[in-house]
Amino acid sequence: MFEPLLFNLILINANSKEMLELRSLMEFEIIRLIIKNAGQEELDKLKEAFLRMENLVKNGEKAIQLLVRGDIEFHLAMGYATQNRLVEKIYKFILEFFYPSIQKAKIKEADSFIALKLHKNILDSLMSKDLERSIAAVKESIDHWNSLF
Repeated sequence: MFEPLLFNLILINANSKEMLELRSLMEFEIIRLIIKNAGQEELDKLKEAFLRMENLVKNGEKAIQLLVRGDIEFHLAMGYATQNRLVEKIYKFILEFFYPSIQKAKIKEADSFIALKLHKNILDSLMSKDLERSIAAVKESIDHWNSLF
């Protein structure tokens, strides 16, 4: 069953610019909250999500659904790491909204190692709680995602 807000967002049929702005708004603020609020447990969960994603890529997984799921699990772990249940819930909802575009990007992306590298940069910068580096890592990831459309 669609949540009413998700259904309304789908009906809007947002353009790429609007989707990029929404993603940027969320992800830049999420990294700020992670750096501010995340403890070791939350960072460990983020690292575990990355390692699952890395295993899929390094084992040569080609199933788009699994790669997308790995990507989304990493972002869900980011939402959890904010230690803000409202932000986590909204971010989960937005990830559901972005699912088709993430799937489309994975299909277009010739090399899943690029996405893995981008996520690793985000992970490393968050683990070191380096805000400036985290912002740069998220910007690089968003720029790459945008280049696929």
